Formats: sequence, C-alpha cells, structure tokens
Amino acid sequence: MHWSSTRAIGRRPPAALAGEPSLVLVAQVKLDGYYDNLRDLAARHQSADEALAVFRRRFKNLPERYLPSVEALVRRHFEGKLVDNVSAQG
Repeated sequence: MHWSSTRAIGRRPPAALAGEPSLVLVAQVKLDGYYDNLRDLAARHQSADEALAVFRRRFKNLPERYLPSVEALVRRHFEGKLVDNVSAQG
C-alpha cells in the first residue's frame, strides 16, 4: 500500500469513496495519485497560501466540499508534518 494514503489520509477514505469492497484498490490508487500531485505542487512554492492560490486556479472544477481537506494537506506540508516517500518507505 502506498505511504500517502496510510499516513496522510488513513484507510477509511478510499473505502468510503469506493462504496463497495471490489473498488477500494481503485479508489486507493486514485487518492494516492491526487495526493502525490498535490504534494508536488506544494513543494514548488514558497508558502501554503501561494500553493493554494495556484491550486485553486488550476483545479477550478474541484467541488467546494473538498477544499478544506486540500487546504489542510497543503498546510501540513508547509508545517513539515507530512512524511516524504523516501523516509516513509524506509
């Protein structure tokens, strides 16, 4: 299992999104990809506010209900609370 979903967002979100057990892995892979892209976007900016501004311009069609989660993940990145791939795979 990829590190991001188990350490950053937990195991329950993929199951909740999938709706049925046979789709949990698909949801997991999608969430991992979205998370990696978000983390990479944040890493290219000097502040959480700058990264979030770019994110909002780039992903205009993302439903509003997801923005608090995106903002929390970006802010955690800048607070140094997210683990990178190398140290997590250890």
